Order: sequence, then structure tokens, then C-alpha cells
Amino acid sequence: YEIKLTAKVDSPFVIKIFDWNLKEKEQYIVMEYIEGETLKQNIQSKGRLTVDECVEFSKQLALGFYAIHNAKIVHRDIKSTNIIVDAHGQAKIIDFGIAINDESERLTRTDNIVGSPQYIAPELIEKELPSQRSDIYSLGILMYEMLTGNVPFNEKTPFETVKMHQTSIVPPVNKAFPNIPQALTNVVIKATARDKTKRYADMYEMFQDLETCLDNSRLYEEKLVLTETKRKTFVEMLVSKTALIAILSTLFIFIVLIIILVAVLWV
Repeated sequence: YEIKLTAKVDSPFVIKIFDWNLKEKEQYIVMEYIEGETLKQNIQSKGRLTVDECVEFSKQLALGFYAIHNAKIVHRDIKSTNIIVDAHGQAKIIDFGIAINDESERLTRTDNIVGSPQYIAPELIEKELPSQRSDIYSLGILMYEMLTGNVPFNEKTPFETVKMHQTSIVPPVNKAFPNIPQALTNVVIKATARDKTKRYADMYEMFQDLETCLDNSRLYEEKLVLTETKRKTFVEMLVSKTALIAILSTLFIFIVLIIILVAVLWV
């Protein structure tokens, strides 16, 4: 069913599927042939991509994934090895998580593929279903990789890596490379927000932000902060655990003083 939907995706940034057969005795998928290298190879050969290269690839990918999402498909496994850069410098999404082989380092839960450890959205670790916004998180991680040459989290084991996505905030890309514009850094910050409701609503909204992130009008953009804590109201402070302990302690001391005073006066 997923292959049939994928075959209907019409985008210059998504590999075309022409034919398939998934019967028990004979299985094959006929896809468009693309001559080029994976995005990972492209990044590794250069160390990291330029700001312009990253923005251009990210815009192409955002439109490609937007088309995929419009076909009611969640990709679930966005990573640099699943993107081909052709001879004309165009990005193509080539893998929809249809096949799993021994070379695929993927995290599974109850036999369902939810993503690669280095790119997985935090909510998927908590048994939530994959969504457009979990794909947006993975694209944000891919942008981080393009701009810095490395993924933000790559620990000794897959589960340690997954835990980092769950407990840590992705570092701003311009912390290591100050030449990266703040507006572009903000795109990565928003895409990789741990709280999925703070990410882009869809890939097209992300594309629109990428369209203008290098404009002069956004040259002095301030850092996007998504972790602001809400100031507690007086009532919330009053019922908080710390306040309650303080009130009870004060009340206890007051009662003890009253008892001592009464005892002194009685004598």
C-alpha cells in the first residue's frame, strides 16, 4: 500500500517508482536511476557544506517531503545516506524505509521502524506515532549535519544516542561556526525543538522560512528561544511544594512559641 502511495508522489526531489512486485516468490521495485553520490558522501568530501549549499538542499528536501506528506506518507527515516545529490546538484529522496537490510542502523520498537538513532525525534522514543513533525525534526538534524559536518548526537551505542535526543537540546549551529547566520540557525532550532508543538506545522512552512533566512532583512535576527519557562502566578507559588514546607515550618514554630509563652505565663 505504501509503495502505491509513493508511486503517486510527483516531485522533482523524490525518486520516481515505475513498477513493483511484492509477491512471495518474486519481489522487486523498479525505480528511477540517479547518477550521483549520497548527501553524506557530499558532506564528507567537503568537511561541511556552505551556508548557501545547505539552504538550497534544505529547500529542495522540504518541498520533497511536503509532497510525500501530501500523499499521506510519513518518511520515518530521514538521514544523509537516504538522499542522492545528482550531477546537477539536485537532491533526491531515494529511500522510504520500504526495505531493511543489515547495513541499516535503525531503532525498532514492537517491530515498527521509527527511525535512525542519530536522527530520531524525541517523541518517537516515547511510543508516539511518527508524524510530519517527527520528519521535520529529522530534517533539522540533517541540516545540522550539513552545516557542521557531524550529527549533534552520536554516542557509543544507539540507545545512548537516542537518550541524548530525549534529554538534550540540539546545540545552535552557530556556536561552533559563528559565520552561520542567526536566521538560519533559528530554522534548525525550530525544526529540532524537543516539544513537537513548537516545531513547524508542516514542511511547507519550513520551506518558507528557508526562503527568507538569508535575506538582508533578517541579518540581525535574534536567537530563537523555545525553552522559556512560564512565570508562576502568586497562587501557583503559594501551593508549590517549597512554599508549603515553608508555611508549615513557620506555623510549627509559631505554635511552639505560643505553647512556650502560655507555659511561662501559667507559671
